[in-house]
Amino acid sequence: MKLTLEKYTLVEVLSLVNKAVPKNTSLVVLEAVEIRAEGEWVTFRTTNQEVEIIAGVPVSIMSCDAQVDREGATLVSAKHLLSIAKKLSNGKVMLETRQSENGQVLTIRSGKTELELNVISEPLPQMSRFTPKVEVTIPVHELKAALKAVGYAAAVDDSRPILKSIRMDIRDGKLVAVATDSHRLAKKSVRAVEGNAENIITLTPPASDLVGIVSLLPDDEPVRILANDSAIILKTDTIQVTIRMLEGTYPDTTRVIPGEKTKALGSLTMNRKDFMEAIERALIVGDQNKLPSVHLLYDETTDGQLKIECKCALVGSMVEMLPVSQGKGHVKLLANGKYILDALRPLQSENVVLYFYGELKPFLLDEVESEDIYLVLPIRPN
Repeated sequence: MKLTLEKYTLVEVLSLVNKAVPKNTSLVVLEAVEIRAEGEWVTFRTTNQEVEIIAGVPVSIMSCDAQVDREGATLVSAKHLLSIAKKLSNGKVMLETRQSENGQVLTIRSGKTELELNVISEPLPQMSRFTPKVEVTIPVHELKAALKAVGYAAAVDDSRPILKSIRMDIRDGKLVAVATDSHRLAKKSVRAVEGNAENIITLTPPASDLVGIVSLLPDDEPVRILANDSAIILKTDTIQVTIRMLEGTYPDTTRVIPGEKTKALGSLTMNRKDFMEAIERALIVGDQNKLPSVHLLYDETTDGQLKIECKCALVGSMVEMLPVSQGKGHVKLLANGKYILDALRPLQSENVVLYFYGELKPFLLDEVESEDIYLVLPIRPN
């Protein structure tokens, strides 16, 4: 195999496929990237047997594409090849396999630099192919926004492994993404551009894999989603990602979502940026607490403002009165300040509405007239 491509293309492709390389594994072959120059494409493939990423570079005489002098395939360390590529000077990079005294190697040439990586002889496993039950197409930027908006709420510990996933329901022509760690919940919908989204399916891909990989997909093209009950495939013109579902039954999150917003005991409309900055100031004091909790109070004693209070025996205290543009009823909450910030960050509008249903019941943070849901469970007072 002998091929040439631009350094920036090599770094971009290797950065993507390294997302499927396990950090700790006893199988050396899973640390490898398979490079294959065949026909009209040069492909780079990695897998950890739960995720597989294939990224392609078209072959042509154009300087921005790959040029292949000799077809073939090889396997080398993905991490080391990416580290080398990042350190090369800008310009063309040539990759060539050859036989050395100690076995087959991949030679990397760029300018006056030449390096060699040992080739891994064992074949890279392939994830099994499947027949999809659902196929839809969604703009990449909308999928990125939806996953970023809910991914923060997915669990990170192993106490309930299924909660480390993002639940994706595809039905009625749209994709609904939900994540929860049992302390907060986020839900956002995306309408499919085309496909058989009228078919109903529930997917549970790992949140960290899904969000991290989708964030690297190019914004200027749509992504096709093909899925069945065991795996999901994300496809663009140059990239294919296969992700295996987490096993288990995702909990029925509708039971924790409060009822109609009109039935809230209190609702406050505030400037989102001002609210976030006030919570951030409170956490400067409260970060030393076991739980970075803040008190929120709005009633007849606060003169039409939201009282934000935080105390820490080791640091001090903070009280701030935040103007409320529209307030109804009353609000009295003790909540994790970091969870409030996480729920506010995905929102895009200038104003945010807090819906209060009871001191020990989940409260909502939402944009005005939005169907999306950002829910936080309060902390039970001592």
